[in-house]
Amino acid sequence: MSDLKKLTAELDCELESILTNSDGSDEVTIYLRNYLRYSLLRRYLKWLLCISIVIAILCASIYYIPFLNWNASAIGRLALIKLVLPYYDWQHLYRSRCLIEQAKEDKFTYKDEAKGYYEFNKDKCAICEKLSGIDRISSTTYATLQSVYLSRDNPVIIDDSHAVWPNQPDVSENFIEFLFDLPDLRNSIPCNIGTNLLQVRSGNSPKLQHLLRQMSKIDSKGWFLHFRNCDFDAVKSSRLIFPLKHRPYFISSHLPPFHTSWILLSKHYNISTEKHLPVKDLVIVLQMSGTLSGRLTVRRDCKEICSDQMLKLNAGESLVFNAQMWDFYYIHNINSHANLTITTIHEIQID
Repeated sequence: MSDLKKLTAELDCELESILTNSDGSDEVTIYLRNYLRYSLLRRYLKWLLCISIVIAILCASIYYIPFLNWNASAIGRLALIKLVLPYYDWQHLYRSRCLIEQAKEDKFTYKDEAKGYYEFNKDKCAICEKLSGIDRISSTTYATLQSVYLSRDNPVIIDDSHAVWPNQPDVSENFIEFLFDLPDLRNSIPCNIGTNLLQVRSGNSPKLQHLLRQMSKIDSKGWFLHFRNCDFDAVKSSRLIFPLKHRPYFISSHLPPFHTSWILLSKHYNISTEKHLPVKDLVIVLQMSGTLSGRLTVRRDCKEICSDQMLKLNAGESLVFNAQMWDFYYIHNINSHANLTITTIHEIQID
């Protein structure tokens, strides 16, 4: 083997000497140079083919093997949140079905073939033109909820939705400590933050644990905080308070788990300024502690026909509405005597 290597090395040196000393005009030199170029090109193509085959096998494995698919998706989400989000705010694209906006027919519009564009159909506002308040019900079922309210895009309040905080003996009475005990939630970077705890700059959102620690520093001065859990692991952890490990009894088991959630907290924050939350899909607002006031305002041009719906949620009550029809605003209730006001909001995607 050593003799073969020695011979190969001598041939390489001899070939290099010939090519170096030759002026490149003779046929032998031209042939050798073309042969070397062809050999190098063939070697590079072999490497490129091998790499392409490996990448194709890897992609096929990720696509067809659920375990690999799930882990690749998780890594992709983490990369978007940890690496991309601090530099580019992609949150508005998170639930978009199409990245290019286009006119489309929906429940509020129709296409005028003669004019060639979409016009607003005010007949669709009939579902809310007579609505003069939000109904309160109890001991209901999802079938009733769907047929009487959701199919008509009417909001509804369930009086006996869930037990107030805390409703389990193994759960800390201190909700802030409870959040600290959930590592995936504590270490997450929330979205859509609204607070007076600190100045939150676009593209530089702090971790939730930093916001929670800030609460103790200005506890006596009064504070508020609302945020959306957009980290996949944080959403999973927040399901522990839905409320506290169990779905409300009126939510059917056939519905998918909520894809994102909100947490609203306030303490001694007696300000009547409204806060708007850009919620989506089927929305469930659960009042865990204290009182929450607010209003639902109809979207699009139905505002001229349908009036705003005022609401007040006490602990143990919940509000259910379709965010395609209604915008949600809330107020920190100045008459709430609870030490800590806790509200959770959950969004479930439905057809």
